[in-house]
Amino acid sequence: MKQMEAWQSYDLTTKGLKDYTMYLPTLTLASTFFFTENYHNDSTGWLIGEDSAYGLPIFFDPFYLTKNRTSHNMGVIGTSGSGKSYLLKLLAINEYARGTKLFLFDIENELQKLCERCGGEHIDLSSKSLINPLQVRYIMTDEDDEHILLNREFRMAVDDYVYNFPAGLVDAGETPEQAAARELREETGLELVKVEDKLINSYSAIGFSNETNVVVIGKAKGRFAPSSSTLEEIQAAWYTRQQIRELLKNQPFAARSQAYCYMWSKQK
Repeated sequence: MKQMEAWQSYDLTTKGLKDYTMYLPTLTLASTFFFTENYHNDSTGWLIGEDSAYGLPIFFDPFYLTKNRTSHNMGVIGTSGSGKSYLLKLLAINEYARGTKLFLFDIENELQKLCERCGGEHIDLSSKSLINPLQVRYIMTDEDDEHILLNREFRMAVDDYVYNFPAGLVDAGETPEQAAARELREETGLELVKVEDKLINSYSAIGFSNETNVVVIGKAKGRFAPSSSTLEEIQAAWYTRQQIRELLKNQPFAARSQAYCYMWSKQK
């Protein structure tokens, strides 16, 4: 309070400030930079080092969010040889151990050995071939065809929850039907009991990507279970035609899921 009173009573005109000088140590100045934190300890994080100022351990989880850290995006800044690549490799191997699916762009070919030792696939982008990951989307109804399955999932690109059909990548050696059954079980806990149809490959965003999708249509049953992924926010549920019509009025959808749900809700 006394300090505040002193400032309020100080003459802030040019005359009053003329003789006022204060030397600010660089450490004090640096503490005003918006990237700094006094202590960094994520409750679910990995030990990645220690604070150079105080020797405190630093535990970091790239997927841990707080009211002040609302995004998973991050950047690593440092001088040459300071350990930037090592830190990223450390985070990658720890996330791999946790079961996270990793997609790493390795411009300087530093990660090939690490990728191969972990059983991953290394793709050479220096060739003229295109990356064309195959993703399976599955459209599931219950056995009476009275309910359709939708995921309400958080999507960072739009910073919102979106209604969408469950989907996932087809793993090496899997058929689309096998991938649909696995992803259905992992994301919802339900069992694929019947495959009614499989559509030929289609493009997900033909304006800027050659990614292809294959759609599996079938019947599912069972009890819902939380998604096995710790990195996705997924709420799976059955919806009647009337409920779908209400959702379509004011809730965000993925485009193809919106179109299919509209047509399905008009049946019967």
